[in-house]
Amino acid sequence: SEGGDDGGAAGGSGSGDAADEDRIIVESILGRSGDTLPRARESLSAFVRLAAGWCESSAAGAAAVLEEGAAGPDPGAAVTPDLLASAIDAASALTAHGCLDDLSLQLGGGDGGDGDGPVLVKRAVNLLVESVCRADLPSSPRTELSALKFLLTAGCRVASPGDGAGEGADAPSSGGP
Repeated sequence: SEGGDDGGAAGGSGSGDAADEDRIIVESILGRSGDTLPRARESLSAFVRLAAGWCESSAAGAAAVLEEGAAGPDPGAAVTPDLLASAIDAASALTAHGCLDDLSLQLGGGDGGDGDGPVLVKRAVNLLVESVCRADLPSSPRTELSALKFLLTAGCRVASPGDGAGEGADAPSSGGP
């Protein structure tokens, strides 16, 4: 009878794991309680700033390796090519789904300091494009491929400034009233 109890316990914990996995999948699709539009914007903004920082850090790390020789900087402080490629892949997916279309970031001045400096408002996609272009891409074929995919995706999503998009214009109409 103990063998049946152990089998039942193992089966019970297995189905509990499956239920937990199902719950996690549903929450990742539908969101969690407390998820709001401002919170989503803050999260996307934090991701964009982090990804841009990693791109900048990878470029600085590559420059340090060239200056310091083969030893290079502390490996724990450097952004690895796999991490950078994963961040760029995530940015590509967010861009492809339109998650960054209306997201702008305030850079400089603002609430962090005394507020006297100039404030620059920049579209998140544009900031990522600039950062990816400055990143250390040649160090890894995967990173270079991820960057190319992102740049192509961003180029397909970004409207040209002369077509009225981004200036309060709605999506282009199909000729209907």
